[in-house]
Amino acid sequence: MIAASLVKELKLLSRDLHGLAVLFVMPITFMLIMSVALSRDADPHHGSRIALVGVADDAVNKQFAAGLAKDDIQVTLMQPEKLDDAQSGLHDRRFQLVLHNPNRAADKLADSKPLQVYVAPDTEPSWLAAVKGVLQQHYTETRINAYFDNSGITIDNKKLPAAIRQDIQKKIDEKNAEQLDAVSAFLGKPMLEEHYLSAGSGAVAKPNAVQHSVPAWLIFGMFFIMIPLSNVMALERQT
Repeated sequence: MIAASLVKELKLLSRDLHGLAVLFVMPITFMLIMSVALSRDADPHHGSRIALVGVADDAVNKQFAAGLAKDDIQVTLMQPEKLDDAQSGLHDRRFQLVLHNPNRAADKLADSKPLQVYVAPDTEPSWLAAVKGVLQQHYTETRINAYFDNSGITIDNKKLPAAIRQDIQKKIDEKNAEQLDAVSAFLGKPMLEEHYLSAGSGAVAKPNAVQHSVPAWLIFGMFFIMIPLSNVMALERQT
């Protein structure tokens, strides 16, 4: 009985070449599209366009931007009053991400505020996670280096070789409990805060996994390959 049904279905399918084409071509096309979409030879953040909003002549912002540039991230420095213009750049695709740094190099490390990250709601989660990791790494390094540069600890004995002076400076800094506590507290704070901005309504809630799951919607769409088969079944009933 089952064998006869299979033979019957195969004969019906052989009469519907369009249905067979959809049945085999759609899954193959889907696999090719997803293979191209998910294949990345380089890191996701390479070539990203970011607007860094903050005091342009601030030493931390300059070094921060230079560090990001070494990771092949295109950084545009903008003054704080240009924040609205930078945010509008998300919608006209000038920038993929806007980063607002409310801190200055002269501020105390304990008073540091989180960097504000602005992105569009349709931002790819994997790309955003990769970029946030790079941003946090470079900002942490730059901010802590600036903190120790302004610590006021110096070596006045210029007769010592440079290597020895640097070694002594390092040991003094390591023994400074107050500085280490400040750094530890800084590292324990949230470094970044995300905000999703839409073109029409401003800030919106973070998109959920279903909204971001394009492969899931594509797989759901593949069920429509059953439409040609249903047509075959309808024709069979009529005959």
